[in-house]
Amino acid sequence: MSIKRMLTVLTILCCLVLLIIILSSFAIHDQVQLNLQNPASNMLNTISSNNSDLQKLLDLKEFTYIINTHCKYSFQNHKTIKRSDHRFKFVWLITSYAGDNTKRNALRAAYNAKQLTQLGIRRIFLLGSLNNSAQKKTGITQAIIKKEADKFQDIIQGNFMEAYKNLTYKHLMGLQWAVDKCSNTYSYIMKMDDDIVINLYEAIELLKNKSSINNSKDFLMGYVLDHMTPIRDKESKWYVSKDEYSSEKYPYFLSGWLYWINMETARKILYQSRLHSKYFWIDDLFITGILRNKADIHNIINVNKLFTTDYRYLICCLKNDDSSTKYKCDYLVGPDGGEPYLLMTFQKYSEDCYYRYNCKTRPIEQSLNNKCILDAGNTNLDIGSAHIEEIPIDAI
Repeated sequence: MSIKRMLTVLTILCCLVLLIIILSSFAIHDQVQLNLQNPASNMLNTISSNNSDLQKLLDLKEFTYIINTHCKYSFQNHKTIKRSDHRFKFVWLITSYAGDNTKRNALRAAYNAKQLTQLGIRRIFLLGSLNNSAQKKTGITQAIIKKEADKFQDIIQGNFMEAYKNLTYKHLMGLQWAVDKCSNTYSYIMKMDDDIVINLYEAIELLKNKSSINNSKDFLMGYVLDHMTPIRDKESKWYVSKDEYSSEKYPYFLSGWLYWINMETARKILYQSRLHSKYFWIDDLFITGILRNKADIHNIINVNKLFTTDYRYLICCLKNDDSSTKYKCDYLVGPDGGEPYLLMTFQKYSEDCYYRYNCKTRPIEQSLNNKCILDAGNTNLDIGSAHIEEIPIDAI
């Protein structure tokens, strides 16, 4: 081959290489631009698939599960739910104190595993760890907790200490677990405290009805708390320092007693928790208020009228009427008031009302506000560990 022909071939090869380099640079540039335009989307896609992310929970750099479990349930032989379908099945996350298994057992007795499977619900109790002193005081050792978890397969436990001001860790741990383990099976999460009473059957109907008219990819529903301000009184249980929260007004948020969220919205909030690693101990405010606000999520469904802050209204629902007409309870959610029987009896009432009696909505003259006479001096609104402000009964 002549030198001239060799030079021609080399020139052509060089041109081809240069062209490939130029085209590659454009492709890389486009990908970088795409990532810059939507970095949250990329992070959201990795939250549930990157197991290494589970090693960090807010400022806990070495977070791990002491007890873990699976999410999958068999959905064979579902009981037919009136007017519902199983696109609305959900993970039921319940914050629970590790040293008190009585509330967990009460919830298991009220809604057993078979019932939940038929309803399309996976229940998980969220626990922290007990130090030696707490184990001695409660009589609940880690071995007892492990035995309970092995028996019921419904517990996850983090390696942070059980403490009132550690509830944010517990709450975020539950959301992270549900997104990571359950996204392919369940569409929604219902987060609840273990001292709350709920009509689970009507809750499924509520979720279906509100979801069907929701036009946003985001979904948050519950008891909305607004116009709340930090308490600066150092003697108060709710004292918040300027260093903890500098603003003089909280964003609106959902009561941690009970709320519903879909998986997509939970992912966005978890993503913000990675960016906003400063810890704040009021968990419902931090997660459904501060982090929600940072995630630019503003579509919240207010169902305050279905919550009562006085457990005696739930008791009032259970009283027999002279009328042959059976009525639904005005409320779906309320505190247990420290009454161990209330959860079981309210569940039985709700189940019979839903499946057996086809209960009717109460007319105004039969509403609980008109029917029930309560002693205003004994409302017991502060019973339990849930966080909610006192609200006049007539305002509900």
